[in-house]
Amino acid sequence: MKKIFAYFGYVLSVALAGALTACNPQEAADEEAAALSIKTFFPAKVVANTPMTVNGNGLDAVREVVFPGGVAVSDIEHVGDGMLRLKAPSGIAADGGLLTVRTADDEAVSRFPLTVGDPVVTGYSKQEGESVEFGELFYIYGKDLEFLSSMELLDADGNPNVIPETLFYRKGTSSVVVKIPQNTFEGTFPGKVRSIDGKTFDIPELTYTPPSGDGHWEHQEVVVFDQETVFDSWSSTLVVPAARFADVTEGAVIRVLYKDKGSDFLPIYKHVGSWGDWTEFQDLIAHGDGFFESTVTAAVMDELKSEGLRFQGLGFTVTQVLLIQDVWVPEEGGGSKEETTLWETETVFDAWSATIVLDPSLFAKVKEGEIVRVYFKDKGTDYNPIYKHVDSWGDWTEFQAGISHTDEYFEAPIPAGALDELQSAGLRFQGVGFTVTKITLIPV
Repeated sequence: MKKIFAYFGYVLSVALAGALTACNPQEAADEEAAALSIKTFFPAKVVANTPMTVNGNGLDAVREVVFPGGVAVSDIEHVGDGMLRLKAPSGIAADGGLLTVRTADDEAVSRFPLTVGDPVVTGYSKQEGESVEFGELFYIYGKDLEFLSSMELLDADGNPNVIPETLFYRKGTSSVVVKIPQNTFEGTFPGKVRSIDGKTFDIPELTYTPPSGDGHWEHQEVVVFDQETVFDSWSSTLVVPAARFADVTEGAVIRVLYKDKGSDFLPIYKHVGSWGDWTEFQDLIAHGDGFFESTVTAAVMDELKSEGLRFQGLGFTVTQVLLIQDVWVPEEGGGSKEETTLWETETVFDAWSATIVLDPSLFAKVKEGEIVRVYFKDKGTDYNPIYKHVDSWGDWTEFQAGISHTDEYFEAPIPAGALDELQSAGLRFQGVGFTVTKITLIPV
């Protein structure tokens, strides 16, 4: 009997030792790290020639990456043990699928599928025979347009002028915006748009002309709605009144900033009168980091100006709605000029943590001597407004040296020495003892 118990004791001790060894977290982690695997890859949607990265474990021994449809790529750049760089090949199965990495004696498959894009251009903001001015925003419409790589026009000497995607004004899946270069050939000619995978789309013959009269293009971002609104049920809605779109131009972007994105995220642009989905906006909707947006086309202009715009949906909280457009501003031959609003969100400066940052794009056309004016209310005994650098948070002494005050606003002229930094980094405000209501730029 003692021998039997001794035997079972031995078996139990061996089993426990094995279990403890198998459950050792560090050993398990080491085994997992050594195993060949794909953790993720980017982008998840590709066309031929799209640059990709693959992240995972044991990738230093990978000899080829196999795409859906059995297309293998061996031209791979190894970045340490955990990353591969390569380009998506042609011939990937149209319906996509899983990605496979292979070594000499092992392989691993991705957990999530790769999808395949198919860029198609369906139209433009200008039709054959129409005119487009240098500096004007030109819109390309279609699907999977994030894969457009260039646009080709003629330069001032009549030679091909390729505008790369890095110079596109805005790039989304359903619309791409290109600012027509100032050095474009003056005349009538066709153009071309190309995609990463080698497709070419014809731009109709348009007449390219310099802007009429003297002036400049001015980028404007105007807040048209500024009340936090939770969209957690189908009864949630907000309406931006027609008056806020009185000066809207074709090609403008209506951008909705949001937070608290849920798994049921579904934003909808709506008509005000009928509550129906406004398909012209929905067809062009694009999504970014913390916002969705759509483009104002000629077909929506009249109703937008007379009825306004409604939003409905689920799974997000709207924080602001912006109207973004480039407007041609003629040069005036004297007299006073109107202020341009740079900021219109009421902001309380009741502690040193309060701050406002103005984007450098707002100062793209500024000149020495123009005035940055800050309107405020609720002036306290501790009133102390400060113009700041954006990067260093230091007091911007050139602005502070020229600051002047009234009971409604404080302001400072733009010094010559501040122009470069203002246009590349923007401008910050800090201080205590007041509430900012609006910030404007007053031209000279």
